[in-house]
Amino acid sequence: MPVSTNNPHWFLPHDRELGKLIADIDWKRTSMGPIDSWPAALRHALALMLRADVPMAMFHGTERNFVYNDAFRAIVGEHHPRALGKPAADAWPDSDAFGADVLDAVLAGQAPRGRHLSLDRTGDAGTIRVDYSPLMAEDGRAIAVIVFASDVREARPFAAEDATQGGTASEAEHAGAVRIVVVEDDWLVRTTLAEMLQVHGHQVREASDGQRALELLAEAEADLLITDVGLPGMSGVELADAARASYPRLAVIFATGNAHAEGVVPGERSGVLVKPFGSEALTKAVSRLFPASAHARSTDR
Repeated sequence: MPVSTNNPHWFLPHDRELGKLIADIDWKRTSMGPIDSWPAALRHALALMLRADVPMAMFHGTERNFVYNDAFRAIVGEHHPRALGKPAADAWPDSDAFGADVLDAVLAGQAPRGRHLSLDRTGDAGTIRVDYSPLMAEDGRAIAVIVFASDVREARPFAAEDATQGGTASEAEHAGAVRIVVVEDDWLVRTTLAEMLQVHGHQVREASDGQRALELLAEAEADLLITDVGLPGMSGVELADAARASYPRLAVIFATGNAHAEGVVPGERSGVLVKPFGSEALTKAVSRLFPASAHARSTDR
């Protein structure tokens, strides 16, 4: 995904419906203003969100204008695509999940976590879990609210007891679930990666730095380490070396903006993902290292 300062639409994926719809909206008529005035943090967050296969949405601007990705369409239901770009009060008049008090609280750093909400926007009533987080600009201001949604029936946390069953070629892998530790200092990237992996049934724990990742590996066995190379303090390469010294069979996937970074070499038990990447590339990288996972997903279809 090349970043072009000459093209204000560089972050919009043209192979996704919402990318095309967002490009067609006259945003200067909204509180978000014209696309070429949107802050860099907002564009980068949307670049990630619009390519994700997990339901994500965002509220930005003084009227909290509503933007969402393809996976969120089922939640919007019959109000798609009319709700796109509308103020929160107009897009969601029938739900307090995205009311002014909730969104203002998130922007104030008081994000409610793990709320279970009943929605009936598709003709079928159902319950989803919604998690919120503020999007921070370069100057430290909260400029938007990011929303992650998931079907509560699909949620399954990673527990230490899951990791202690079976050998190094774990039962979890043979069942299609790989036990993964994701290491990334950017909260949005880390959370989105975790969500994309969990959608495929993998068991995921998250760390924001190398030291915390090593602690998680010591607490419970893992099959795969997915780490950003440019971590603060201990680099991703140094983390991988330290982790493999204790866990020789641990597979590693490096995420980097430079495929030729020193120490980043694909191999039988390692892979490389060049940023930016989407869920398809992520899934292929995991499946190459864990073929049983790919086979389990194909037989589930």
